[in-house]
Amino acid sequence: MKTDKNILIAFILNLGFSIFEFIGGTITNSISIVSDSIHDIGDSLSIGISYFLEKKSKKKPNNKYTYGYVRYSVIGSLITTTILIAGSILVVMGSIKRIMNPVDINYNGMISFAVIGALVNSLAAYFTHSGDSLNQR
Repeated sequence: MKTDKNILIAFILNLGFSIFEFIGGTITNSISIVSDSIHDIGDSLSIGISYFLEKKSKKKPNNKYTYGYVRYSVIGSLITTTILIAGSILVVMGSIKRIMNPVDINYNGMISFAVIGALVNSLAAYFTHSGDSLNQR
């Protein structure tokens, strides 16, 4: 139960910050921050999928799933990989456009987002560092 709660806390922290970071990257004109937010959204979805699968994997075997529900993690990995690849393609396309048409960047804003990001990621790691399951760790 504690594992599920910690994964949910990490998911909420990461997803909330990812959205905040995407908005901040757009405001500061930083493709670097936008790309990190897309990466973090992929991580957040991965954590969310882990949360769901952690709960699902604890179900007892039945007539349909005679080995239980453990194999659901493969589907989660496929979804996560697809999200991260799609995000990478979007970032590369945005970067190419930015190379062709450079814009001024707010560096002080970028530093602020980096500091806040380090704090949020540290907090999420704190909640999941000594997990009871492989998904949480």
